[in-house]
Amino acid sequence: MKHHLRKASAYIVPLAMGLATVLQAAPSSVSTPSVSVAEAIQTVLDPNTPASAAEGVVAQLKTAAEAGDAEAFSTLGFCYANGRGVTQDDAEARKFFEQASNQGSIAGKGNLGLFLIQGRGGDKEIERGVSLMEEAAKAGNLESHTFLGQVYYFGLHDGGKPDYHKAYEHLLPAAEKDHAASQNMIGVIFKDGLAGKIDRDAARVWLEKAAFNGNGKACFNLSELWNPNAEDRWARIESIRWLIVGDKLGEIAATYQLEDIRSSVPPDELAVAQDLAETTSRRLRVNP
Repeated sequence: MKHHLRKASAYIVPLAMGLATVLQAAPSSVSTPSVSVAEAIQTVLDPNTPASAAEGVVAQLKTAAEAGDAEAFSTLGFCYANGRGVTQDDAEARKFFEQASNQGSIAGKGNLGLFLIQGRGGDKEIERGVSLMEEAAKAGNLESHTFLGQVYYFGLHDGGKPDYHKAYEHLLPAAEKDHAASQNMIGVIFKDGLAGKIDRDAARVWLEKAAFNGNGKACFNLSELWNPNAEDRWARIESIRWLIVGDKLGEIAATYQLEDIRSSVPPDELAVAQDLAETTSRRLRVNP
């Protein structure tokens, strides 16, 4: 029986780029912070640090920044961007990221690039922002790779058109480090042939990696890959299996699709799919 397929509005959603994760990248060789500054950085990045303690750390970081410490500048940018020990102020954050970047801080380049692309704390400067994030990515900043993958995937750079080849190049390092959203995006690139030919086997491998890392959108994409309308019985079962897992993970597209087709799925196929989904859910790296 043919099932009505509900089309999701998007297979993937841009990541909320966390500044803290960028700042935790290894400091550049241009400016390695002293032990005391490194400790201050770790203290202010710790979400459990009380506000009063954070204020004292900010004062220490400002002293280090005045002495030319690039990572102190970068971390002060983080503090102003997130209101840690100071009043939240994107314009001040951008100034500190600019100073950090000028002194060679990898985290500073990545965060300044992010601010320029998003227009935080000032005008958008997309071309310069992408260039800075490219520098940070080449220096090994994984979060810059991840964000650039999104920029090129969604066509947010100056060209205005998706560049799936560049997106793949930047997403791959993060995907290989088990970043689930990047794995899902690579899976979609292969599934839909966005960078060349469709490769169902490669799509399945990457989408399953993402799914087992708890990415609900990957579950929805796996369901589409297997196709609930396939002639092959086991393909239909696999499709339903991943919808059930996606539903357990809270993926709304999977939930809606499952609601749409559940009544038309043969009971024996639904029972097998449910058993497989239960087994799969126990193997996830997150608890649905």
